[in-house]
Amino acid sequence: MTDAAVAATAKLDFGRVIQGTFGAIKRNFTTFLVVVLLLVGAPGLLLIVGAVMAGGGAVAAGGGLIGLGVLLLSVSSIMLQGALVHATVADLNGRHATVGECVSTGLRTFLPVFAILILFTLGVGLSALAFIFPAFMVAVAWSVSVPAQIVERSGVFGSFTRSGQLTKNNRWRIFGLVLLWWIISTAVQGTLTNLAGVTPMAQLSAGGPASPLTMFGPGYWATVVFVGVFNAMVSGAGIAVIYYELRRVKEGVGPEALAAVFD
Repeated sequence: MTDAAVAATAKLDFGRVIQGTFGAIKRNFTTFLVVVLLLVGAPGLLLIVGAVMAGGGAVAAGGGLIGLGVLLLSVSSIMLQGALVHATVADLNGRHATVGECVSTGLRTFLPVFAILILFTLGVGLSALAFIFPAFMVAVAWSVSVPAQIVERSGVFGSFTRSGQLTKNNRWRIFGLVLLWWIISTAVQGTLTNLAGVTPMAQLSAGGPASPLTMFGPGYWATVVFVGVFNAMVSGAGIAVIYYELRRVKEGVGPEALAAVFD
């Protein structure tokens, strides 16, 4: 069997992806935490304060803070993807990225990553509407387009092509990993909100307010922010590790070949 044939059938290793993801987070926990708190925690705090104000009767002011928090969170989440890919690739490359480097990468790659996410959403949405191909398979095929742009600077459209090449023959495995993480994440968030007694249904059954702004109290938003911080760290590191592992098994690429992200 030729090298090309071996590469074509090479399979993603679940264990290596999971180990690599949590290993990168463990070795760089402080950096990951500070970056996520800066880019997700700060807007999340606005959600909590807005919910407190809305629950106290200042619905207009509280709603304004919640809206601002959601807007800032949308922007900062895009920056976060570039920042966490940088931190993870730095770890795989045997070095420690600083918070400044990560945030700088998030800022530098904001526009192309934003364009990729818009096209990604449109593509997956149109696939779902047209029923031409399962939308989740389109999503999986394009799943490493962001790290491809950040590391290889493939260009917006080139990143989709590159992602399709790397994920080929491994898409069901990637889907399985994503599904497993979604199940765990959903279960954890549901358990935490139920334990805190802050689910909207619990409030409604207790005769709580029906307004969307007051229904979701500060405890709910605090739980959402906490789970969001953890999710951001795992998903950001995880997609970078999947990208790296795909390049390793299909192209024989080692960490040193990913150094372009630091240029």
